[in-house]
Amino acid sequence: MHPRARLALRLVVAAIFPLSASLGERTAQAQACCASTSVIFPARLADDETALIGIAARGAGVFGTYDSQRVLSGQPKGAGEADFADTLLVTVRPWAPLQINVAVPYVETFRSAPGQTDFGSNVGDITFATRLDFIREHKDPVVPGIAALVSFTLPTGVPLEQSNNPLAADASGLGSAQVTTGLALEKIFGRTFFAITGAATFHGARTVTGVHSQLGPDLAATLGASYTFRAGVSLGGALTYMGSFDSTIDGATVADSARATTQIAVGLAMPVHGGSRVLASVFFNPPMSGVGQNEPAAAGASLTWIFGFHGRECCGCAGGMCPPRR
Repeated sequence: MHPRARLALRLVVAAIFPLSASLGERTAQAQACCASTSVIFPARLADDETALIGIAARGAGVFGTYDSQRVLSGQPKGAGEADFADTLLVTVRPWAPLQINVAVPYVETFRSAPGQTDFGSNVGDITFATRLDFIREHKDPVVPGIAALVSFTLPTGVPLEQSNNPLAADASGLGSAQVTTGLALEKIFGRTFFAITGAATFHGARTVTGVHSQLGPDLAATLGASYTFRAGVSLGGALTYMGSFDSTIDGATVADSARATTQIAVGLAMPVHGGSRVLASVFFNPPMSGVGQNEPAAAGASLTWIFGFHGRECCGCAGGMCPPRR
């Protein structure tokens, strides 16, 4: 996958999972054992879960590119790109306030140019993430839930310069380690759940053919909200904006190399018999200039299945699914 497309996919994840966190809440009360997913890592444990395993599948089609002046241009004639990822999700709780997640993606890319097509796939960059809850959402009627979020992404994917395919469709990673730190604020009002998150991502430096380069740090913010119906199905949306500082090459700042993207996601979540839950979402970059920079514009969908292992009961909700308030 092209590095810019890979960055877009990471922002898709950042947009969908705050949405999933809100969609996972199954009650209008502050019953935190209800099934939910994390604000940053793909699978957040419910209060009565000790671990979970899941599969997330998503695909996106690129319909344009934002240039350095934030102008959106369509794909050139005969050019196209579709990016897919299947991700194994595992989360455990070694200590009540702490959750540890690992996400292992397998990335597939289809790319075309005039007179040529290319398809490739490889393991992507593996991410280890933690969530530490300082204040649970239901502990205070006024103070929101507060959680610290930290993730480490390893360069396990194939970087662009190591690809073998003619259009580099077998590239599947950025080629450098990344560290993300963030903070999540969450609150329930009646049947409506709100989440606000902020995160900063720092990229490791790279040296390719003697050129030393480093992406500028990313700053991202997400606002998400959802409404839970009495049947237990939740519907919601999330807005994410990411902006970065300029990159550097051999220690010098490259003008107009900053990156930015705006992501909108809409989705639903529903409980499945046996302790499972299913999350579905559609997402897109607004097809307008001014909301992105040096990034592709894409639209796609995701489907996630999660099975939770329950170690204890809380708030009287068997299987980790709380009944909605009447």
